[in-house]
Amino acid sequence: KYVDLSNRGLTSVPEDIAPDVTHLYLNDNDITRIRETDFNDKYLNLADLRLQVNDITSIKSGCFKGTIIKLLNLNSNKLTSIPDLHEVSNTLTGLNLISNEITTITFDELSYLTKLTFLYLSNNHLTTLPDIAQFMPSLNKLRLKENPLDCCCSNV
Repeated sequence: KYVDLSNRGLTSVPEDIAPDVTHLYLNDNDITRIRETDFNDKYLNLADLRLQVNDITSIKSGCFKGTIIKLLNLNSNKLTSIPDLHEVSNTLTGLNLISNEITTITFDELSYLTKLTFLYLSNNHLTTLPDIAQFMPSLNKLRLKENPLDCCCSNV
């Protein structure tokens, strides 16, 4: 079941979303943060979550518990680090973090996301990157354009 709440001027995730939603589009709103209670154990079939073009600065740990998110789009927000996605580490295959304000990524922030097939990090403020290929065997698309990377890293 698709629910499209794009471009509605929302400042937070609404409480009244259908519990059987599989694809939820909350893009082009004014959402500033994702609270632990926004998705936690509410949407057991949620596989595709689009939150691009918002003003999200924080995503609480544990907020995706009970979901089966495969694709998470956080493009064009104000995140400064990779959110804690442990609850969806067994299902998440795509993560879009293009055009955020991420300056560093540590091994621990990504190492558990072993099912990712694509990771988009273009247009952030990254200067270094852990050796992603070593711990992400499924990854076949990594986008890093428009980052001030200190290159000649063997892992890029």
